[in-house]
Amino acid sequence: MREREGGVGCHRASGAEAFFELAWEGGCRALAALGVMPGRLYDIGGFRVRMRAGGPMVGHLLGAFGHLEISPAESRDLDILAWDSVSSGVPMPSPPWGRDDYGQRGEIRGFNDARFMAAFDQVGGALNLLDRASGRAIFWTRDGARLPEHERGAPFRAILNGWLGGRGCALAHGAAVGAGGGAVLLAGMGGSGKSTTALICVGGGMSFLGDDYCLLRADPSPEVSSVYGTAKVAPADLARMPGLAGRAAVDPGVPGKALIFLADALPGCFARRLPLRAVLRPVVAGGRETSLRAADAAEALRALAPSSIFQVSGSGGGTFDLLAGLVRALPCYHLALGTDFSRIGEVVRGVLSGVSGR
Repeated sequence: MREREGGVGCHRASGAEAFFELAWEGGCRALAALGVMPGRLYDIGGFRVRMRAGGPMVGHLLGAFGHLEISPAESRDLDILAWDSVSSGVPMPSPPWGRDDYGQRGEIRGFNDARFMAAFDQVGGALNLLDRASGRAIFWTRDGARLPEHERGAPFRAILNGWLGGRGCALAHGAAVGAGGGAVLLAGMGGSGKSTTALICVGGGMSFLGDDYCLLRADPSPEVSSVYGTAKVAPADLARMPGLAGRAAVDPGVPGKALIFLADALPGCFARRLPLRAVLRPVVAGGRETSLRAADAAEALRALAPSSIFQVSGSGGGTFDLLAGLVRALPCYHLALGTDFSRIGEVVRGVLSGVSGR
């Protein structure tokens, strides 16, 4: 966003609240101009989240949450308003901060505290604003038709992370699949095989809770919740998954990847929330067979914490503490992925069978 040239004349101490209200009013005008109805309600980790979007942002942002939609209700915990200026004709008010105020993850210095969060994604050109006290959030971009792939596949990450983090949860960079009333978390950096493992397991009849991100809770007991019904996988790997290959198209905006909306490709494959039983650290090993060996909590934390904390705005010290507590409380394993895809799901199921029988 451009540096303020005037218009919002408020001191920084009260600037967050004043700017949020101006942006909220602008968003309401934008959605009214586009004829947006009351919105859609979703169950995310047991919280009711209403999302309202207009123009091209409806298809680009709300499709990832389709598997979590619930019947409309008067009460809600969080209200997200998403709008763009090109389709609505309503500009975002000039912000009361300058170019030097952007932090490494996009957080805007002086506009983040216990109540407010403000973060700007300079790659995607999206502004995220959150007022925790009122349970309202704003997602804005200049042109909703030009949203990048990472926003379409996992929308509102900064907002959800900033809001849920104050409620005993953490948005973690990891995949999760389940069977037999429990789930495993697949933790690792990009390229470790998380997505491929998750989709192989789902193709074999296991439940899907997340590919790149999922919601974790430690209290009263470890639990994982689904947030996004999307997955990304290399076309070469997708071709080896008969259950998905004919149902997923390669998104031209994702170089070398297929972005899959699983509610369309595999309806009924989802679980919303499951007890978390174990943490697996997948690694592409190169051999034919898939094998498993024990890992310590420190290794699992190194695979999970850095990307969970540094990739998403709104993460604080509470995220690290929650993740550290989870890996200490759960059995952790190295999962050496073999080239025989048919065996991977069996090994993961075996982990769940073993820990459930303890």
